[in-house]
Amino acid sequence: MDRDRGKINRSSTGFTLTELVVVIGIIGVIFGLLTPVIVRTRKAGRDLQCKSNLRQIFQAYKIYVSDNQGRKPMVTNRPSLGLNKLPSISDVLAPYCGRKVFRCPLDKQEFFETEGSSYEFNVIAYGRVVAQTDPLITAVQMSVDPASIPAFYDYECFHGKENGGRGKNAVFGDGHVETF
Repeated sequence: MDRDRGKINRSSTGFTLTELVVVIGIIGVIFGLLTPVIVRTRKAGRDLQCKSNLRQIFQAYKIYVSDNQGRKPMVTNRPSLGLNKLPSISDVLAPYCGRKVFRCPLDKQEFFETEGSSYEFNVIAYGRVVAQTDPLITAVQMSVDPASIPAFYDYECFHGKENGGRGKNAVFGDGHVETF
């Protein structure tokens, strides 16, 4: 008689329930460890996209000024308020950089939809204002230190700072971008 006929061959049965539970538990722990890293990486990517947008917009601004013999754009800061009939900065610069760069990926308050841009333009320091004869405005524009005055910045605090607070990304007159 064959004694091995009634025995089950251990190597052909697969995994035991205990082995499967251990493997699923290990996968769960790895997933739990990687999720916060992935979230931080995605947020850092969006923040980097915003900073890149600001650099592109500032380059478009410089090209616009160069193309217009040094004349700065005369634009409205908040088109949705309807204070005047001037175009928005995104309308003026779109031929130089497109409209897509005016949307911050972290703009959840829909400034892009209402204002045409997620970024505010510093009209006083870098634009031409309607009342250009105002001595205070003229003094501000003449004393602008490009490295210390932002040209474009987020409408609201979309970006977190290292200290746990909220912050805005801004491109300054010398072209550098930082969160403040």
